[in-house]
Amino acid sequence: MRALISDVCGPLGKRVAERLLAAGYEVTGLASPEEADRAPEGVRTGPWPKTPGRFGRRLARVSLVVIPDFATPPEEPEQAAADIAGLIAAADKAGVARIVLVNSAAVYDPVALQSATVDENGPFVSAQTADPLARAAIALERALSDLSEDAQATVLRCLPVLSRDCPAARAAIRDMWRTGQPQAGLGRLHPVDVDELADMVLAAAERPGAAGLAFNLAGPVAVGADSAAAECQRLGKMLLDDTDTTIRVRPVYPEVPPVLNTARAVQVLGFRPRKRVWVNFAEILQEVIRRDRDGGLLPPVRSSLPPALTAVEAGQTPLAGKHVVVTEAATPATRELVSLLLRLGAHLHVVTRPEDAAALQARFGDFEKAGKLDLLHGDIALMGDVRRIAGQLCQTPGQIDLLFNTVLRLHDTREETAEGHERSVAANLLGQLLLTDLLAGPLQAAQDALVVNVVNNSYADCPVDPDDLESRIVYAPLMAMGRAQAALMMCGFVLSGMTEGSGIRVATLVPRAERSETWRLPPLSQDNEMLGAQERQRRETLRNRAVMQMTSPRDVASHIADLAVQGPEVVRNGGFFVMEGQDNPVPHVLDQEIAERLWQRCLALADATPDAT
Repeated sequence: MRALISDVCGPLGKRVAERLLAAGYEVTGLASPEEADRAPEGVRTGPWPKTPGRFGRRLARVSLVVIPDFATPPEEPEQAAADIAGLIAAADKAGVARIVLVNSAAVYDPVALQSATVDENGPFVSAQTADPLARAAIALERALSDLSEDAQATVLRCLPVLSRDCPAARAAIRDMWRTGQPQAGLGRLHPVDVDELADMVLAAAERPGAAGLAFNLAGPVAVGADSAAAECQRLGKMLLDDTDTTIRVRPVYPEVPPVLNTARAVQVLGFRPRKRVWVNFAEILQEVIRRDRDGGLLPPVRSSLPPALTAVEAGQTPLAGKHVVVTEAATPATRELVSLLLRLGAHLHVVTRPEDAAALQARFGDFEKAGKLDLLHGDIALMGDVRRIAGQLCQTPGQIDLLFNTVLRLHDTREETAEGHERSVAANLLGQLLLTDLLAGPLQAAQDALVVNVVNNSYADCPVDPDDLESRIVYAPLMAMGRAQAALMMCGFVLSGMTEGSGIRVATLVPRAERSETWRLPPLSQDNEMLGAQERQRRETLRNRAVMQMTSPRDVASHIADLAVQGPEVVRNGGFFVMEGQDNPVPHVLDQEIAERLWQRCLALADATPDAT
């Protein structure tokens, strides 16, 4: 399947391109030479033809054309409409099956847009209107009406979209923030979020029932223009003043009726807008303030947040274009880590067991559909699965920038895998070491790759015995897990020495205790039923207090992600980190002789396992 997108570097066009690429399309985009480097990875770009309508081979075998230009009004709308009309005619002549046009709601009567709720049947603006945007929007839909019977078209009508990477949206929010006045001529605002609009472009392209129809698209609520201006001023004060707590709660603004009726889109396209306009205002104003600080218009600030959360708050994506592997996301902290890495722009590959996959798909399904998240199904405790997963990663993407070894499993009883390894050491140690070893090629291909062993601090009380690595003599759950974690740390130190100068850095991070790790706490008494009600309540209260004093999953995840966004001057090869900063590990993991024996022993155990594939 092939698709062509006009304005592929615009706020909506690039998001549509990413979704089409994830759906398996070959995507070609129209962009000027100055904009071409901003196109999503995997999109072939070319300029608009000098002669209108002459697109040549760019429309060959194209089945879908998407025209997102009018999601944000062009500077010269009538000229843009003329160029797009030429594209529509050329697409029809080339046999394109489906055209999706994102058009401006300026086709509707402006009086109705200010005073009523408008559905797809109008009322429409007069063709003799003095508004150039309205004339251009009318011309675009007329061009679609001239299509042959073989071509199908869908029109999505919306008010200007809201997005932090849209210059027009930033300008409008900046004006309301600076002046406290609404935009001239506006009584109500009912915009749509750009990501939700991009999802509907894909739905319009793929759903048979959408052909030949027009749809209104807008956010879940409309707001009055005066309320919008007041909220922008409140947000600006809150973002610039961290002492006035009276402005931290958004007031209740008067409700206003919707501008656009979206019932048809709900029924046919499955449109379910979730993002409210208040969130869009906050995101855009954050970007405006960040740009003003970068430009010297506002004084710089030093964020009190850790680096990863600072980047997320600023809408920055320092991991864009980087491929990151996480060996497991089965705990609250590691699932928060997945969320943070995705928001930082990473292309994420997560190893997951079948029992954990459903929770990840439920939470991060949108990222998976957009091609930003790959779930690698398998068990890190099975060396055959590890080899299969490593083979997949060596082929696609072929380059790994970051590898987070995050497995933390506690087994109450000693069990062995089908391959004959004790489960705790297989998951916490052997599988992760084998995967790291097998990914040496992709890691070196990145030229400055980072491997982070995330180690539970139970390692400190568990010296390693290389001769009884799999607890065959005595098995205690916490001791077995702690030994595996200590061995992972020691093997990491050995690996950092082996990779010196190779372009691969190996670091170790020991987070603080996470609130979900209730196994750290002393269990309630076995004879709890024999205690009085007050004593039971006292003990439970002490236990709950201890849980609340532990670290939140979000804080643990942010400190792990910090290593991903900090450079080699901070995260050096062989570095050891705890959440408060850099520190020294306990002495028993620094025994070089035992560490080297462990490394050889672990690889021998992993390599001795027959390949399950």
